[in-house]
Amino acid sequence: MPKRKILRAVLAALLLLELAAIFQLSHEPAAQSDLTSAAFTSQMLAADSDYLAASQAERDARVQSMQKGVRTLAHLSEYILLGLTAAAFALTFDRSLRGALLAVGGCVLWAVGDEIHQYFVPGRSCQLADVAVDSFGALLGAAIAWGLLRLGTAVLKKRKDDSHE
Repeated sequence: MPKRKILRAVLAALLLLELAAIFQLSHEPAAQSDLTSAAFTSQMLAADSDYLAASQAERDARVQSMQKGVRTLAHLSEYILLGLTAAAFALTFDRSLRGALLAVGGCVLWAVGDEIHQYFVPGRSCQLADVAVDSFGALLGAAIAWGLLRLGTAVLKKRKDDSHE
């Protein structure tokens, strides 16, 4: 099997896993989603000795105050990864900027669909701000993929030119 087909298969599998993970996280009712992000935030803060020395009420307040930022970073991170994977997959078919931009378009459509899906999940809502953060993340991820492709292409060209001298 040619290397490009293997790469496509691996990227397709990763893409499907990422989409399934995003769907699963979006399908959590609000109470469960709050617990998930609170647990993650608490784990991050556990490295801070001041946090550990604080009372439970102070720790809870600190976690609560960070929830919006943590959730925004989670959206951004998951869509950077999605944009990177989607663009890498698309670029195995079309190595032009158009391939990367088509991948971003697909990620934006997924973000819109994801927010519509959340509208029907108990306690969750459809947030235009989340679509904006997700779209920006997908664009960043695709830009990373595009940049890596361009860099890799330049390195290979340089090696080829150097070997012919």
